[in-house]
Amino acid sequence: HDSEYQAFTRQGKSFVGIPLRSKGKTVGALVLLYVKPKSPTTEEREFFLSIGHQAGVVVENARLFAVFKNLANP
Repeated sequence: HDSEYQAFTRQGKSFVGIPLRSKGKTVGALVLLYVKPKSPTTEEREFFLSIGHQAGVVVENARLFAVFKNLANP
């Protein structure tokens, strides 16, 4: 419902969805919104997938840390 976000997304002409993956599971997604029409190059797609994998591992590690922290401090 953020008006700035709504205005920005209406300007979007292209977007790229990047899955955040860890251990073969999708744990989230990152979406890039372009204000001009654009198709990512092969190198950009590989880079985005690499970022998605690294970010997925970070998200999964943070989730596991929270689980263990809750187990240690009931």
